[in-house]
Amino acid sequence: MDDPVNQIKGVIRSLIEPYRHAVVGENVSKYFTPDATISNPLWIHTKLSKSDIHVKSIYEILRLFSINNRVEFQGVMFDETNEHCTIELVETMDSILHYNFLSNVSIPLLIRLDLTKGAEGKYWISKEKSNIPTDLKMIGMVLFPSLISIGKILGLTAGIGTGAIGRAVPITSS
Repeated sequence: MDDPVNQIKGVIRSLIEPYRHAVVGENVSKYFTPDATISNPLWIHTKLSKSDIHVKSIYEILRLFSINNRVEFQGVMFDETNEHCTIELVETMDSILHYNFLSNVSIPLLIRLDLTKGAEGKYWISKEKSNIPTDLKMIGMVLFPSLISIGKILGLTAGIGTGAIGRAVPITSS
């Protein structure tokens, strides 16, 4: 990328929205450094030799199992060096399995990118870290209502427990 501030939305779209997985793979090669790392709540990918092949494979497999991928940007932020970017977006897709409950799935994502400026002045993605909300209902996981209830109970218990400990333990400021 020559100008990441103005090009990042197009880059993200080129990694998610193309219909053919081979096009997605070509775009990964175009925008990621050869030693790029990628992590996601579903997997952790560490730096490996020929890492671009692994990052490319992850993107291609994700594309193979979904169709009609669309991105709606909620916000894009850069630091003053343009080497760190945070993107909030909603990715909507359908599963290739064509089950009703897997159609039109919308997943809110918070993506953090580290960009590296190359010798030729272009910016490359060297690290991608994606996060999803911890509220399962927010990401459409209504398939498992009991799982959502367990999550709410754990969250409530943790909140009450933290508050009780905070009241019981004397905290002195230095």
